[in-house]
Amino acid sequence: MGLLASLLAEAATSRPGEVVIETDQPLRFVHTQGGATLGRALSGEVVFDALVEVLSCEQQADLALGESVKFDLVVDQVMWHLVGETAREMTSVRARRAPTGSSPATASTSRSTSRSRRASRRGSSGAPGR
Repeated sequence: MGLLASLLAEAATSRPGEVVIETDQPLRFVHTQGGATLGRALSGEVVFDALVEVLSCEQQADLALGESVKFDLVVDQVMWHLVGETAREMTSVRARRAPTGSSPATASTSRSTSRSRRASRRGSSGAPGR
């Protein structure tokens, strides 16, 4: 299991509304009643490498060009909807649990994780400033 899948598996135990992984920040869980952090800060290289492990070549190229990428990742039978973004010196990943009963566009039955190869392309003027 890769780093991103491991972080999401750990996050799933607290059932957060959103999981945020950002350069030089600890893992952050966002709940309706506030938030919490877990672990140590992760470098931008570590966060980017975690994304590269699960993205298609096309999505990796989009991310390297500063475009956001959307994808699904199934970890321990829980599907997550994720958005990966890069901006200047920061890489971020935002993950939300999919509603129960959702299924990813492309599933891998031989691994505990799977991904869809749907990429969301955003023009340079719409690049996130987070």
